[in-house]
This record gives sequence, C-alpha cells and structure tokens, in this order.
Amino acid sequence: MNDEMPRRGLQAAAKERGIKENQSSDRLRQQLAEYDANLNEGSELATSDEEYDKPNPSGVIPGEVMIDLVAPLMGISHQHWDHAHVLRLAERVSGNSVLDGRSSVRNREGAMLFGDIEQDLTEYMASHADIRRLLDPYYVMFDHPLAANFDQAIAAYPVPNSPIPPLDLADPNVPYVFSFQASAQGRRNAHQLIGHVQALCPGQSVHTFTSVVFSQF
Repeated sequence: MNDEMPRRGLQAAAKERGIKENQSSDRLRQQLAEYDANLNEGSELATSDEEYDKPNPSGVIPGEVMIDLVAPLMGISHQHWDHAHVLRLAERVSGNSVLDGRSSVRNREGAMLFGDIEQDLTEYMASHADIRRLLDPYYVMFDHPLAANFDQAIAAYPVPNSPIPPLDLADPNVPYVFSFQASAQGRRNAHQLIGHVQALCPGQSVHTFTSVVFSQF
C-alpha cells in the first residue's frame, strides 16, 4: 500500500472494507494492509466444512436450508411459480437478515442457489403483497464517521421495561446496521431508534433502505 496515500483516500478505503476510519493514519494503513492480506489468503473457495468458520449467530439462516426450499422454484419462470412454495420459503426467511454461505460447504451451496432465484423473487414480490410483507425488511444504517458516543447510545436503547423489541443487527459483524419488520409498526420502531440516536449524537448521519436478505460468503 502506498505510504503517500492521503488520509481521505485511506478513509474511503476503510469505509469500503468496513474498517473504522477514526484512527491514526499509520494504524489505518496497517489495518487495511492486514485486511487485504487476509482477503488474498482466503481467496480460494473452501472445499470442506473444516475450512469454514463455525459461528452461527442469531438472525443468520444456515444456507443449507435453502437447498430444499429453492428446489421447486429453480428453472421455472417466476410467473409460473407455485405460490405455496414461495410462501414456505418466505416464512422461513422472514425475521432474519443474513444468509450464511460460509460456515460449511452445504451452507455455501444453499446460499448460491438462493442467489440464482433472488432476482426472480424480487420481481415476484412486486406483485404479491403477502410475500413482500414477509421478505422486505426495513434497514437503518448509521453512516461513518460514527459519533464518539454512538456505542453508548445504542446500549441505552430500548430503555428497560419498554414495549419496543430489542434491536436486531442486520449482520452480527456490522454493529451499525439494524433491521426492522417491513410493517408500519416496524418502520415506526426504526424511526424511534433514529430519533433516539440523533438526540444523543447530534449530527449523526443515517440511511434507511429495504432489501430481501444479505448473503455472506
């Protein structure tokens, strides 16, 4: 990595890789170099379960469960899908936000199969509100740079004995993106979180967006 790389370029590279930007330039260069080295070392696909990391945190669906769920939809135009099969898939995915395609060979296979139908599924959702309600979560992403007291603000939400459900990370490895149900109440909960954080962290930037599910490999 070029030692003359300006700090703004370092910050942009760090943001792209999900690395904290608010640290000294030397430390930032070191972390970027380590990240890229690890990425290069792990560039070949794993061929056995032992080569994968094993954690399966809450909110993550094992990719292998997709194998049987996706099979009835493969090779068929989404206009001719059996709604019962799509509903079964949607109910299994609903409430989760990450599809694990890296903790085993079978999980990778299932996640890749899901990827094959993902575009068709998105188009199917457009004309089927019941599927859309199940599969289209509402995401809140707090933008970098995070406020110095961001972690404390998140730790203080929701307040004890609140009817608001606990926060659900979209990805357990990304502590600044949260998912909510796509319902009207879910969106209200999302904007309550935004108001809470921005009250404690003035100027904190935030984005909201929707998506079916993130796949991780």
